[in-house]
Amino acid sequence: MQTDYEGNGQASTNAEEDAYSRMIHLVSGSATEEERDEFLRYTADNKLSAQEITGFSRAIRSRSSLSPVPGLMDIVGTGGDGKNTVNVSTASAITASSLGIRVAKHGNRAITSRHGSADFMRFLGYDLEFGKDQALMRLNRSNFIYLLAPHFNTAFSTFSEARKRIGRRTVFNIMGPITNPLDPDFMILGSYNLDTAEIYSQVLAIGSKTGACFSSESGMDEISPAGRTHIYYVRDGRISKSVINGESVTGERTDIAEITEPDPVRCFQKTLDGLYGRNLHVSRFIALNTAPALVVKNLARNLEDAYDMVMQAITSGIVADHARRIVE
Repeated sequence: MQTDYEGNGQASTNAEEDAYSRMIHLVSGSATEEERDEFLRYTADNKLSAQEITGFSRAIRSRSSLSPVPGLMDIVGTGGDGKNTVNVSTASAITASSLGIRVAKHGNRAITSRHGSADFMRFLGYDLEFGKDQALMRLNRSNFIYLLAPHFNTAFSTFSEARKRIGRRTVFNIMGPITNPLDPDFMILGSYNLDTAEIYSQVLAIGSKTGACFSSESGMDEISPAGRTHIYYVRDGRISKSVINGESVTGERTDIAEITEPDPVRCFQKTLDGLYGRNLHVSRFIALNTAPALVVKNLARNLEDAYDMVMQAITSGIVADHARRIVE
């Protein structure tokens, strides 16, 4: 199935501009906490359009201390699926960067789980405390940078108290993955539900981005190695949808227990073992979720070829060597 969305991704609607203006006001010093509470309640109780989410997220990015850099990719999931899987989106971002893709990974410490992407990067030894002057230097040195959201998207902090008061999922749970201040041209987005994955694909089309947005039928915000996953590919303002079975790509049957771990430290170690090729169950999971990045960048014809390329990079030690360089 293939559809065009909003005039080949070029349209700028009134809804988007109204949303942009509203968010600019809400993150300014002139907005009140009551206004922020009212806004969050509205977003929690109503389904927002792709145009509105595009406008809100564009406003958040506009307040960042960093400027967009062309040609970058981000690989990110919404989190919140409660599955306690290994840190696969972060591992996939590192893996993709080892294969020549320039990756700006945008993330945060754990909020809904006990092992967020920033927590994993700290476990690796990655220094999260750096300013904008060092950002491009890090990116150019290793094709990879990890941006801790609160450091560079200070607009989020203006809503911190309101989000605590509301205590429910709001538009901020959706916006997190699409507010990378470097504004990547290529996006790999995982969602814990199919509706949000579809919305993400529309947001990418509106923004003339290229990417893949997916959600597994089991509720994982990743491509499942043991079941069906719905994928929306976005290119040139067009959205196409496919449904894949992870086992058909990997050629292996994976027990979900092999890629989950509730204890944070053991989860981080399990993720690292997958990157280093010491735990092939996790390695296959990482390769499966890195594969769309290669397809989106036209480095592979299909997911199967991409998966094989990534597994070769993992088992040969290329990814492990690269992971070590990132934290040097």
